[in-house]
Amino acid sequence: MEKLGKIKVKKLYDRCLNLVRKKPTGFLLFRKMGSFQGKIIHGYCNWTDLEVNPKGELLVTIYHECVHFLEPDWSETQVIYAESRLINCMSFLDHARFLKYAALKLYKSELLRDVTKQTKRKKIRKNKNLK
Repeated sequence: MEKLGKIKVKKLYDRCLNLVRKKPTGFLLFRKMGSFQGKIIHGYCNWTDLEVNPKGELLVTIYHECVHFLEPDWSETQVIYAESRLINCMSFLDHARFLKYAALKLYKSELLRDVTKQTKRKKIRKNKNLK
């Protein structure tokens, strides 16, 4: 496995940050997740969006899923290594900046999801009243 020096980690951080910043609303979502083989699932990358368990460690999980998205050929071991390097090498300010954009994306996604649910409920009520 290739070691990630500070320069490569910084580049990976920049790619993760840009991914979260530039993807549209709905790319980063909260989703309640169960467990698999006795382990709690903290996140999921399905190539169209990243889903994060709100009960997990958000920063670590979002980094992890971003690395999966950016490096689809990497093994789980490589992704975990890259995630730990991101956590350990980047400054608190970098983490705060990343969380700021991730939180904003999560907020907008949840707001859109809530508005969509309300719109569907209104349509259902309206259709029932028409019958």
